[in-house]
Amino acid sequence: MVLGDQLHTYIVDLCNDDEFSDIKGIVSLEEKMIKIKNLLFSLVYMLIKLLLFLPITTAIVERVFFCHAY
Repeated sequence: MVLGDQLHTYIVDLCNDDEFSDIKGIVSLEEKMIKIKNLLFSLVYMLIKLLLFLPITTAIVERVFFCHAY
């Protein structure tokens, strides 16, 4: 369970880091991770990246299926 361990360590590290004190949402978290911690927590970084892409890809797939339905 590498992702679970990395996620737990990331949360503990994040709570103790002053750089992450002004995060307002997942987008600002992603911006901070790109600048600071994406190499240390690569699996957590990929998970957040996938969460950001999921709504976009879902909308694209829905539009493709809708266009082919008619």
